[in-house]
Amino acid sequence: MSKLKSSPSCVCCFFSTLVIIAGFLAFGFIVCNQYSPTLPEALHLGAKTPAERAQLLSEVRSDQSKLTSEYTWIDEEKGTIHLPVDRAMELTLKELQSQEN
Repeated sequence: MSKLKSSPSCVCCFFSTLVIIAGFLAFGFIVCNQYSPTLPEALHLGAKTPAERAQLLSEVRSDQSKLTSEYTWIDEEKGTIHLPVDRAMELTLKELQSQEN
């Protein structure tokens, strides 16, 4: 029997080296892509500025506050009204207490 040394071919070494380098490059690309600072997206046409959004929010909150604290008509012909939340809770509590007795 002959003692032949089995050495990897030059093509195999080159391919392995190429795969390792490609792996490092892919890893580096992923890290750079995930951790690099991103620029904010440009506002699209019709987008509101923070000051306009704050103004709109305060208007919505004031409207909601009025709905929860004032009497308003829902259907005047039928006699349906919108009660303030506190008054509605009082009436519901009285109704539930009367059902218990």
